[in-house]
Amino acid sequence: MTIKMTEVEFYKLKAELENERAQFALAKCFENGEGIEKNIKEALFWYKKSAENGFAPAQCRLADMYYHGESTERNINLSIEWYIKAAEQNDSEAQYKLARIYINQNDIDNAMRWYLSSAELGNFYAQVDIARLYLDSGDEKRARLIAEQYGIDWSAITRCPCSDGFPVSNKKEKLNILNRIKGIQEVQFSAITPRNFIDGEHAIINLIIYQEEFSEILDEIIENGQSEFKKSHGGF
Repeated sequence: MTIKMTEVEFYKLKAELENERAQFALAKCFENGEGIEKNIKEALFWYKKSAENGFAPAQCRLADMYYHGESTERNINLSIEWYIKAAEQNDSEAQYKLARIYINQNDIDNAMRWYLSSAELGNFYAQVDIARLYLDSGDEKRARLIAEQYGIDWSAITRCPCSDGFPVSNKKEKLNILNRIKGIQEVQFSAITPRNFIDGEHAIINLIIYQEEFSEILDEIIENGQSEFKKSHGGF
């Protein structure tokens, strides 16, 4: 007799066995209402379980929830702690968001550390922000050099930045940051090929999750450095 399980049931079974990838997948289902009634508190619970088990994408998403106060009290310090945990595992999204927080706090050393790390991992937005910071500080030559090395079209540097929830709070703070940036000495940027980013700052993978291939498929996603994925029944 064959027992059929829904994807959510399978995720829940594996999640209760402390599978961090299944916990993350289950949290996504609760967050988006995929195959189950939407429940952000349950999503937060399973993101936290996955994050505590060391899964970087869950740590980054949990940090987002603490930063924005999603179904929990807003807590910037906790947000930073979880971003750092994910960033130290080379999660480029967490590194980028951490850099934006440090920029907002006028902590240029830490901001540039994480901007550069994220950029080297192929994060387009980190690459653009680094170039834009030099451009805003009056160093167009350096900004153009960075854009060229990262393969970024100059128009992406000069157009207005997108709102991402991590703004520099006022003009005075921005001027302080730019004055600090002017004092930064030579920084070596290696040429890399930026990744393609689809639908904002997440690379979305369309895939079918088969029960017997669950762990293998998700391992492949993690090995490829993707921070999020989207399930569909239409295939790749």
